[in-house]
Amino acid sequence: MKSLSVIVVLIFTFAVSASGQTVSGLAATVRQIKLLQSTREDVKRILRDYGASDDFGHSQVFSNEDLSIEVTYSSGACTDNADEEDASEVWNVKEWVVTRIEIDPEEPIALQDAGFDLSTLKKEPRYLHATDAWVFHNKATGFAVKTDEDGIERLIFFPPRANSSKLCRMSSAAKGFYTRKGWFSQAKPDDNPICLNLHADVQTMNLSSFEVEAMSNSIVTVSTVATDPENDVLTYNYKVSAGKIVGTGANVTWDLTDVAPGTYTITAGVDDGAGIVGKTVTKTVIVK
Repeated sequence: MKSLSVIVVLIFTFAVSASGQTVSGLAATVRQIKLLQSTREDVKRILRDYGASDDFGHSQVFSNEDLSIEVTYSSGACTDNADEEDASEVWNVKEWVVTRIEIDPEEPIALQDAGFDLSTLKKEPRYLHATDAWVFHNKATGFAVKTDEDGIERLIFFPPRANSSKLCRMSSAAKGFYTRKGWFSQAKPDDNPICLNLHADVQTMNLSSFEVEAMSNSIVTVSTVATDPENDVLTYNYKVSAGKIVGTGANVTWDLTDVAPGTYTITAGVDDGAGIVGKTVTKTVIVK
């Protein structure tokens, strides 16, 4: 976790006026906590100078008068819920290993007093129609900053993208976080975090034939062109009214072998991590 240590050093070289000596001196201690490696005992030892809550529910808060540090630990049991994103549930590591750290200053830190350059991070609005609340992040290094109109309100440390192979096999929602470029997965109301996700669209779908003979080997080649404004990783989805799709991705075949004469449809859509919410294309093939 060398990259995490480097970031922590940068983050906590705040001006002393931001939260006093406590925050500026926190770098030397927090950087000792290694995500997906350090245990509950390691954390209690490293943060022994902070008041600690009970470690109920695989999370624990360490605090003083200037800030609070919430540490999330693994539950040790990989979830079977594909929609789960809870940091305690989705990492395939033993129980009570650190999976996330969030630091909340008692008072927001003014951006001009932060002492580091937010322009190096990807910037996204946190709420629909809001212009004064942002999340800055870098998934490659596992670091994010949440701001509001008063300045920095939260620092988040999470396992870097290179560690995503340690996610539980079933946790497709958590894996989607690492594959998409954006922080959020879908748009939500103004009072909730958002994903101003720019959805992916199917532009065209080309078929090798629109009429096939009803025989023992009726195959239609399908080629789909889709675009995503954020260049997210796309998963192609096909629905057919008869026959079956062979293959995956943009180029597949539609097997209509032994299908009775009639008119059948194929619909192509793409998922950019937020579901199939963009434009789909439907074509028709006649089996004679």
